Amino acid sequence: CAQQCVVDSDCEVCGAAGTGRCSQAAISTAYPAIGASCVSIPTDPPAEPAASVSDSAWPLQWSADVEAVVYGDFSDTVKKGKGKIYYDGANGFEKEVWSPYTTGKDATQTWIKGNSSAESRYYVESTLFKILWWKIPLCIYFPITDPGVGSTVNVERADWMKNCDSLGYAKYLAREVVAGEWTDHYACVLDYDEGPKGKVNQTIVFQNWHSLGLGSTPKGLPVRVTGGNSAPNPTQGSPRLSTVFYTGFQVGPAAVAGQFQEPREKCLKVGKQAVERFLGVGEVTR
Repeated sequence: CAQQCVVDSDCEVCGAAGTGRCSQAAISTAYPAIGASCVSIPTDPPAEPAASVSDSAWPLQWSADVEAVVYGDFSDTVKKGKGKIYYDGANGFEKEVWSPYTTGKDATQTWIKGNSSAESRYYVESTLFKILWWKIPLCIYFPITDPGVGSTVNVERADWMKNCDSLGYAKYLAREVVAGEWTDHYACVLDYDEGPKGKVNQTIVFQNWHSLGLGSTPKGLPVRVTGGNSAPNPTQGSPRLSTVFYTGFQVGPAAVAGQFQEPREKCLKVGKQAVERFLGVGEVTR
């Protein structure tokens, strides 16, 4: 599952036979391709527990193994990666260690929260090039801002889908199976018409599949998260359609202890062109 789709027949290989469907989370927008992906919807979903957006809230601190499926732009080109995520919503940090990243290189992405006096920063650490066994490291960063209001952006809230629902933007889609786990699927669709610099005309879709707790994954943990952007810019963290699957959870302070030191290498503040030229990476896949 997770491949892009237009109709249900595109999803025949997703899930058990006959359960594959094309989930159209952004069908009400001008950009359905930023939210349409394959899901598995069996005909006999469990009645309990009752669906509740409150159950989608994540623990404040956890780690997990991750697998990413990323469409950087509106083409059919798909890239994949594997790694580990460390999420610390209590302190405003997030880190993803990829081996490999969607570029085929190992890479580490780190998000550091901002405040009224400090910008939010997205760091990428990787290898510029390699000579025999000697790796030439590269560390770059750029600030992250919201396209609608222009303010700094911190790591996602642990209850981000619940918060989206309280603002009237969330929608319950279905009870689905993800990697053998029963989940509830919610989507949050944000349309930006105006920004601090004028017209934006941009739509962003966030989707979350949280465990019902009926299998090996505790209730509420995110089994799958998908993000979409109508103005994709994969070198600055906004691919057109990006899905991450989560397994092997650890929950609590010990799961993230010692993971959020500042990068050891000197990091350069760069723009889009430098990222493309020197690293060729950028799809933020959380």
